[in-house]
Amino acid sequence: MRIPLDCTLTPERVLLALREEPWPFALTGRWAGGGAIVSSAPRALLAPGDDPFARLEDLPPARGDAEVGGGWFGWLGYGLGALVETLPPRPPRPYPLPDAHLAYYDNILRQDAEGRWWFEALDDPPDPLEPEARAGVLRDRLAHVRRLLAAAPEPVAPAQVEFTLRAPGAAGHIAAVAECVERIAAGEIFQANLCLRLDAESDTPVEQLFAHAAPTLQPAYGACFVAPWGGIASFSPELFLRRRGRDVTTGPIKGTAPRDGDPAAL
Repeated sequence: MRIPLDCTLTPERVLLALREEPWPFALTGRWAGGGAIVSSAPRALLAPGDDPFARLEDLPPARGDAEVGGGWFGWLGYGLGALVETLPPRPPRPYPLPDAHLAYYDNILRQDAEGRWWFEALDDPPDPLEPEARAGVLRDRLAHVRRLLAAAPEPVAPAQVEFTLRAPGAAGHIAAVAECVERIAAGEIFQANLCLRLDAESDTPVEQLFAHAAPTLQPAYGACFVAPWGGIASFSPELFLRRRGRDVTTGPIKGTAPRDGDPAAL
C-alpha cells in the first residue's frame, strides 16, 4: 500500500511527531535512494539471545508498488563477528550496548528524493483494515505538529554540554597511531581505525538531539533509533555496507575530512 500525504514537514519534525509512540526511528540522507524513512510502533523487537542474521531473513515477499513498505530496521554491531568466526575477546566497553538492535515495522512514512511524503505499508497485516486506520492516525499526528509549528515555529534547542576526552587521551592516541604505523610497516595489519572517545551527559531525549543537529550537519547517512535501553543518534558521512541481493557495496572513509585551507592548520 502506498498513499500520498499532504505533508511539508522535515524528516526531523516527523520524527518528533512520533516521539510519543513506541520505538520511533528515522533514516535521513541517502538511504533507500534519498529522502527519509520514519516510523514507530514496530510489530516485533529482536529479543535477547536471538540470532539477528536469522531474524533478518524473516520478511514477507515484496509485492505492490511501495518503495520500501516496511521491514527490519536497526543496526548490527561489530561484536556480531563472533557469531561467524572465532575472535579474541574484545576490550570492555565503558557503557555496555547490545550488539544489535532490530525492530520490525509493517508501515512507514517515506519521503522520496523529490521531497514528497508517502504512507507505505506491507500487504501482510493481521487485519486488512489496519493500514488504513494507521494512516489516519499518522495524518492526525502530522497535522497536530503543523498546528504547533504555526504557533511556535522555532524548536527549543537542547542545553549545551561539555565533552570530556576519555583515556588514553591525546598523548595515548598519538602513541597508538605511531604503533599502528609500525605494525603496518611490519606487515602485521593492513589498516586500523583508531578513534578518540568524547563523553558528555545530557537529559535531552535522543530524538530531540537528532532533530536539532541533523539539519545543521546534514549527514549523508543520518540515523536515530529510540530503543528499549536508550537510543542512538548517528551522523555518518560514509557508506559502510549496502547489500542488494547478493551484491555488496562498501565505501568507508573512516573519519577523513577535507584539509583546512591554511596549510599550517591541523
